[in-house]
Parts: sequence; C-alpha cells; structure tokens
Amino acid sequence: MTKLYIKQKVFSFGEKYNVYDEFKNKKFYCEGSVFSWGSKIKMYNKDTNELVFVIRQQVKFSLYKKYLIYDGNNNLLATVKQKSLFKPKLEIVLNESEKYTCKGDFFSYNFQILDDGLLIGSVTKRVLSWGDTYMLDISENFDPSFFVAIVITIDDCVHRENKG
Repeated sequence: MTKLYIKQKVFSFGEKYNVYDEFKNKKFYCEGSVFSWGSKIKMYNKDTNELVFVIRQQVKFSLYKKYLIYDGNNNLLATVKQKSLFKPKLEIVLNESEKYTCKGDFFSYNFQILDDGLLIGSVTKRVLSWGDTYMLDISENFDPSFFVAIVITIDDCVHRENKG
C-alpha cells in the first residue's frame, strides 16, 4: 500500500491542499479558484509544477452535486455524483461500464473506495492535528495521484457547505 497524507491549509484564501508521502516529502499541491461559479480545484505535481488534474463542479439547477475530474490535457476521466441529500452517498463513474463504490462515514472521514468489491484505497482523518489532515492508504495497483483527486473531490462535495 502507498501511504499519502493530505493537509488542508488553514486560513487560506480559497481551497488549498498539500499532499505528502510518508516521509513528509511534498508530492502534489492543489489550489481552488476563489472567484468561480461552482468549485474548481487544480492539482499540480510538486516536482514539475505540471497540471495533473482539474476538478470542476458542474453547476446546474439540481439538488444533487456533480463533479468532473479532468486530466491536465482536459480529457474527462471521471464523474463524481451525489446520490442522496441527507446521508452522503456518492457514485464515481469512470466510463459507462466502470464505477467505483464508496463505503463508510464521509462526515468523520473514515471510508473506503472499492472497484468491483476490491479495495482501491481508504481514507482516515487524523485527529489532534492543526487543520484537517487525512491519511490515505492506496493499493499498489492504483494511481496515487488519481486517488488523491477523487478524495479531494469527495471532500469538496460533502464538506463544501461547512466551509463557507
């Protein structure tokens, strides 16, 4: 399993995250647009400053949220859809035939993402830390950067009302 940590910056203007490996080396950073209709978060590789993913909230008149994850070349990779208003239930769709499922408690940040019943990775919130810190355990067969993009999308979808 690959272990990464997402640290959300406290008191920042817009959404900001830093992603570290288990040795506290910065791997990725994310910045949210402050003045945009809906949420837009860009994820960059720390070493090359290359744009890796763009997460956009699809703004439409609906009770349910929908987010789109694009790669750095603006190719759509995944859609994250909210399926329930009262208890967070999310659907992650890669294409018409491949969907990931999420199990666990999104509010307390203790959940797993599964592909056809097989664990892709898990997320656990670290308590007693300055700001929000999340520990990610990611399967060796899965792209860690894409898993981070999915987790940040879930964070924005589930917790956006509580932030602003």
